[in-house]
Formats: sequence, C-alpha cells, structure tokens
Amino acid sequence: METSFVRLSISVIMITVLMNEMHGYKACLETERTALLQIKSFFISASDIEYKDSILSSWVDDDDDDGMPSDCCHWQRVKCNATTGRVMQLSLKNTTRLNYPYDWFPLLNMSLFHPLEELQSLDLSVNIFTYDSKVAAYDSLRSLKQLKILVLGHNYFDDSIFSYLNTLPSLCTLILHWNRIEGSQTNQ
Repeated sequence: METSFVRLSISVIMITVLMNEMHGYKACLETERTALLQIKSFFISASDIEYKDSILSSWVDDDDDDGMPSDCCHWQRVKCNATTGRVMQLSLKNTTRLNYPYDWFPLLNMSLFHPLEELQSLDLSVNIFTYDSKVAAYDSLRSLKQLKILVLGHNYFDDSIFSYLNTLPSLCTLILHWNRIEGSQTNQ
C-alpha cells in the first residue's frame, strides 16, 4: 500500500512538471515583479497626486485566490518570454501624469530597470523626462545587455545622453524625436 502511494505521488509530481514544461512559465520572476512595482512607484512619485490610482493600475501587489502574487506577465504594457517568464518588452509611453503647464520635469532613474535582464524593447516616450548628468543613473544602461529598441521621443533629453546610450551593446533602434537635442553630437 505504501509503495503504491509513493508511486502515485511520484507520478503526480512528474505530470505537474511535464505540464509546466509544456505550457511554459507559471509566473514572472519575483525580482522582476518587484522591479516593475518600483518603476510604478517612481511614475506615481513623478506625477501629480490626483492621478496616482490611474497610473499602471493593472500592476498590483495583491495575491490572487490561490495566494500567489499577481503575475506581472499579465499586466498591461508588459510582455514576457513564454518560456522563461522574463520581461522582454515594456511600454511606459505617456505614463507620467502632470497638469499643464509643466513647472518641473522628472529625472528618469534608469537603475530601476537593472533586474530586467532580458529586456529587449523599452518605450519611455511622452513622459517629459529630463536629464542631469550629476544625478541621473544613465550609466546604468549598460546592464541592459539585451536591449534592442529604445524609444525616448517626446521628452526633454539633450545631447549629453548620447554618451550613455553608447553603453547599450545590442541597441539597433533608437527613437529620440521631439527632445532638446542639438549641436555637434547630434550629427554623429
């Protein structure tokens, strides 16, 4: 009787493992989920307080009915690799919410994206971000080794961001329209 129970238990475990393999990942990685929640917090802090409940509203820290944390691969604006469960695409276009006229422009902290090691596409356009070489963490872009597409249009970046963009080894597409880029580096 005990042997039958052990065999049945092993069979159930093997079937569970096989089903997970056939259907890919179960959920996003906790480190990436935590990073995305920190990115959400950043956008809330960079926006007017009245918009806090509408910013990335599907990105929640709640547990589901099974007691499992919310799966970031099912959040809006996030696409994950079906096999690894790692975040591959992130669209944060027009996420910052400020009342007009703008009286300040938020600094983007790129170090928030460090845990997203397989990130290939990042859209940060239309967020009115600015750049300050003394305080911004743009040199941390080099940790995004898989990033192929970076969209930074409709922000307030200037020429000085170019030296940091050079640290992206896989970058193929860079969109910078409607920024404050001018001068000799622009032609290069």
